[in-house]
Amino acid sequence: MTATLLDREVSYRELIDAGALQLYPERDLRRWFGGGSRRTVGDLLAVPTHPSRVVWAVMRERVLPAHVLYQIAVDYAGQFVDHARRRGVYLDFRTVRGLVAMQDWLDDRISLGARLIAAEAAGQARTDVADLGEPPASAAADIVCAAMLDNAEAAFRETFYLYLDGHGDAAGLRWVVARARARLGAVACDRTAR
Repeated sequence: MTATLLDREVSYRELIDAGALQLYPERDLRRWFGGGSRRTVGDLLAVPTHPSRVVWAVMRERVLPAHVLYQIAVDYAGQFVDHARRRGVYLDFRTVRGLVAMQDWLDDRISLGARLIAAEAAGQARTDVADLGEPPASAAADIVCAAMLDNAEAAFRETFYLYLDGHGDAAGLRWVVARARARLGAVACDRTAR
């Protein structure tokens, strides 16, 4: 059986070294690890706690490849934009093109330069949409710009939290975790390579 990113291991020590005790009580961390010293990404994503806690632990470039974090960020932004479109929210064409450009860049269909040009245009769209005073349109522009940030971990985290701001009900929480699990389960890897 081929290992996937869900099988990648994270150690208790890694989280402590990354500052987990500054954010979470030690008893919670110990509970996540079930008394052991290592857990897989899949195990940690199944921990019964708010997804934002577990996301902090596993959705990092020290654990996962940057392109996967970017892909999940684009997935979250795409779902957010689709929800907005279905509700009749105004979407600036530069926002939509930015999202498409980011996916094209991830799929190696455009260059980094083309992605950066699209990000600049999406950023200008965010500024212009903010002037309209339409919070749903601004939220869609914000999440697309977040997915296009230069740092994959930051892009993931920003889109994650922006998605939850707009869709943080129980169904939204289940969807963000399920989407991450689906993407991580589709990528073959060495269990321990970083």
